[in-house]
Amino acid sequence: MRAFACAAVRAAASVARAGPRARPLPSRAVASAASSASPPSPDDVRTATLRWVDDRVIGYNLCPFAKAPRANDGLKLVVCEHDSTDAFFETFVSEVDLLCETYTDADEAYDDEEGDEADAAAEGNNDDKDPAAAPRWRDSALSEPSTTLIAVPYVRALAEDFVLFLAVAERCEEILEDKGVTDKVQLATFHPEYQFAGEEVGDPGSYTNRSPYPTVHLLRSVDVSRAVDAHPDTESIPEANIERLRAVGREKLLEGLRELAAWRGG
Repeated sequence: MRAFACAAVRAAASVARAGPRARPLPSRAVASAASSASPPSPDDVRTATLRWVDDRVIGYNLCPFAKAPRANDGLKLVVCEHDSTDAFFETFVSEVDLLCETYTDADEAYDDEEGDEADAAAEGNNDDKDPAAAPRWRDSALSEPSTTLIAVPYVRALAEDFVLFLAVAERCEEILEDKGVTDKVQLATFHPEYQFAGEEVGDPGSYTNRSPYPTVHLLRSVDVSRAVDAHPDTESIPEANIERLRAVGREKLLEGLRELAAWRGG
């Protein structure tokens, strides 16, 4: 499997920069704002999460590839209405199965063909490639990008304990391995108190992965690979995002996230 980009890049950032070494913020500012109000309804969670996608992820261009699936009904948002991690894992497994079912034969062949091309290039056998041919990532046989967000607002311990959330995310990774679908599904994670290892407490850069509610993002590996192939410089995305959010400033970012977490519809 290859390097990831965007939601893809964020997935890579979640693994490479967060991990078990990540530290929770001591203030729990967003989680406290949410818990002090009346519990959100599933519709409240849906509204807040989609506003976060639209205003922050797309609005700040944190993921150059998020706009298309959002506009083309390729983004599925699931609000887990249960209050236990066991029930969340059941929801997680169900959504992983549904996402795997969206694969076409062309989707499954995409990474395999890419591996073959890389081997041929390494052996110097890539001379017959037609320079005028359309790029592989535009192949009409490939399905439309599809991705799933699972918001988990009612397992209170997950919102209040970022390290516990990381342990749950690690278990999700193990489930993908147990099911044998790591070649089809990748994870990115988001949390109100997200803190990257090695960054100062309060660094606005951590807001690349901060969301109103604990959220697990399921990405199809074929979409990740196509995004990497289509983008001229995916490696620059994470650092560019960090610098962009540092320019916005922690106070503005925190206030926006508090407002989303406190949202209650009429």
